[in-house]
Amino acid sequence: QAMNLNAHKDWVTQCCFSPDGHRIVSVSRDKTARIWDSHIGLKLYTYQGHLDWLTDCSVAYDNEFMVTSSGDCTLKLWDIRPNN
Repeated sequence: QAMNLNAHKDWVTQCCFSPDGHRIVSVSRDKTARIWDSHIGLKLYTYQGHLDWLTDCSVAYDNEFMVTSSGDCTLKLWDIRPNN
């Protein structure tokens, strides 16, 4: 059975699992990246800072950092460790 993960206000342009499989990252034309608990579908965190829509995302092998790319011609490296 599929879970619906609803929070973005515009198209989701990319998504990926964290290497440990516990989280999902989604990026959107709404200029946000969101991290979800992959087991229950709960939105955990929202990241903002790009000036244009997000095009891609990836989570580092150690599950501590995420990179996002945007139509504003930038990459952002985010610290996604809990409590940071």
